[in-house]
This record gives sequence, structure tokens and C-alpha cells, in this order.
Amino acid sequence: MANLEQLFQEACQQNDVEGVKSLNSKHPNLLDEIIKACQRSEDPLLITACLPGSLEAAKEMARLWPQLAIIKNRRGETTMHLLSTDGDAEMVRTFGEINRELCLEVDNSSMIRLHRAAVEGSSDVIRALVSICPESLEKLTSNGETALHLAVKKSRSDAFQALVDEAKSHRKEHLFTWKDKEGNTVLHLATLNKLKQIVELLIRENSNRRIMIRINTVNKQGQTALQLCNANSQDSVFKEIGWVIQRAIAQQSPQLPAAGSPNSSWNQTRWPIETRNVLLMVVVTIAAAFFTVTWWDAPYPEMTDAFYDANGFLCHQFYMVYVVSSPFISPL
Repeated sequence: MANLEQLFQEACQQNDVEGVKSLNSKHPNLLDEIIKACQRSEDPLLITACLPGSLEAAKEMARLWPQLAIIKNRRGETTMHLLSTDGDAEMVRTFGEINRELCLEVDNSSMIRLHRAAVEGSSDVIRALVSICPESLEKLTSNGETALHLAVKKSRSDAFQALVDEAKSHRKEHLFTWKDKEGNTVLHLATLNKLKQIVELLIRENSNRRIMIRINTVNKQGQTALQLCNANSQDSVFKEIGWVIQRAIAQQSPQLPAAGSPNSSWNQTRWPIETRNVLLMVVVTIAAAFFTVTWWDAPYPEMTDAFYDANGFLCHQFYMVYVVSSPFISPL
């Protein structure tokens, strides 16, 4: 079988479609022998055959033996796992179109194809995988990591940019708020890894409302991204990232008075002017209804003691509601 196995690999690596067809026709048990070879190998035979430049042969193999795409090696990796790191985007699309569910198969490290591509693959492969299976953007590793987390942890800016683009394209903006098992968002991880470019990208996209991040989110250590910077303020990169985050926080709440200013103790809720006017009218109407001036000259004798004091002077009763409107008419 070794010779047949070698002939098969050579036909694929040379992109010899006719050679693959000929072997298949001459050896009815070829598929069973290939599957056995895959199971005892570190890499599926399909992988060693599908090198760059052998696309047509790979397509023919996929047509003849689609079962090969689901065979795993000892590490739990299928053809698609390895193509995600070593293959090209066109090859990934070819096998992804055979069965898109293959994109969600996990290996022994609980990683799917997109996770592997985020760690080692090209931006084109990432885009190809997401186009086949957008749900893969939301799949987690055993450590609660998305592909976005993994790309940042490995400091792969190009891969992260591709994932950001795909997340926006597929309306997955919420992914940027997700935490791994340590409670870290991608903003925490970008800060910890001193990836200023990624921090700036996240804040810029958030300010343009293209993605969603929460700057003041804390991790399991109770730290925000800014607090991570402050804890490492002796490092110039951490200091620069801290300034970026501080500016973003200031831009998010420009209406708040500065500490120590005359208005700093005011309630921070800002009423729209239309709302304030309506509330003011309601308060004034209620005040008018309850405002009374009582001036009784005791028309009934039996009520005289109630309205005359001990010296015989007539008492005038006043009931007044004092309206404080300043909370509603505070300056804009």
C-alpha cells in the first residue's frame, strides 16, 4: 500500500486530476486505504496532498471522497484545521463548501478553524472562513476566548483588523464586549500587550458607533483598561495608551462639569429643554391648585374661638406652596 499511497500523494501534489481519477478507477478499495493512512498519520493524507498549487486535484478528491474532509489526525485536526493555518483562501473555500459544518469542528484544544486562523493564518483565510460560516465568530475556546481574543493575545494586528471588518459586516458588534475566563475584553488584552494601534482602532470604531466597547468594564481582578495603564505608568507605552483611553472617556461624557467647578455637585441628569418646560408647567399648575389664602371673619358664632386668638384679634390663615423650579430650568 505504501507505493499506492505514494502514487496518490504525487498525483495530488502535481495537481494531476487525471492521475487521481485513474488511481480511483484502478483501485476500488483506495478510499478505505486512504482513510486508514489518515488515521495513523500525524497529518491527514488529504492535507499532505493538498499543497498550494494543487487546487484542481483537491477539488477532484473532494468530489470523489467527501468523507476525507472529516477525518481527524491524532491532535483532533481535520483538513480544514490545517488549511486554516497552512493553506490558501481558495483551498479553504473549496473544502468549506463541501460541508460548512466542518468550520465548527473542534480539535483537541477546543479550537475551531477560525481560532486557528486567528493565531496563525492569513487575513484572506480568516475572511474566507467567516464568509462560509459567520457563526464561527461567536464560538469560544475552553478559556472563553473568541477569535478576536486570540488575535490580540498573539499580537496579530492584521488578523485582528480582518476580524473587526468581518464582525462589522455580519453585525456582530457585541463581540467586543465579551470577556474571556479571566474577565478580559479585547480592550483589556490590547492594553496588557501594549498594542496601542489596536487600542486606538477599538476606540475609533467605538466612537463612530461601528462596534461596541465598554471602556470602564472591569476584569476579574477588578481592573479597567485604564487602571491597567495606571498600574504600569512607569512604562512609556502604557502611559501613551492611558492617554488614549482618558481622551475617549472625556469624549464620551463632555457634558459633565469638571471636578471643583460650581456645578460639580449638581445632579448629573440633563433634562431636555422640552421636558423641563413641561415639568415646570405641571408643577406651577399643581401649586396654583393648592395655594390658598384664607381670610375668614367667622361667619358662624360657633367657629369664633377657632379663628380668634386669646386677645380677640382675628387670625388670618395662609397656606402656600413655594415652588423651587431651579432643577428644571438649570442652564444647558
